[in-house]
Amino acid sequence: MYIALSNKKHTLDMGSTAFCNKRAVAGPCSNYTRFYYYNTVNSMCQAFMYSGCGGNDNRFSTLRQCKSTCEHEGYARNEGAYWS
Repeated sequence: MYIALSNKKHTLDMGSTAFCNKRAVAGPCSNYTRFYYYNTVNSMCQAFMYSGCGGNDNRFSTLRQCKSTCEHEGYARNEGAYWS
């Protein structure tokens, strides 16, 4: 399903960042490395230890990637939509 919200400045496919609402999942492996995820409770990206396998798409190798994907001004928490 494709739903887009748009205005003069922004257009975003609602499904494109819906994964930002998923919780951090470390996964079942044991090769732990610092990754980042978008935390919907405090509306910001935070570090977590990722095991190297499994998990979900709310996982970024850098803080910058997480912020540029999920920390939008006006990002509607738990809705995956961008409002401006």
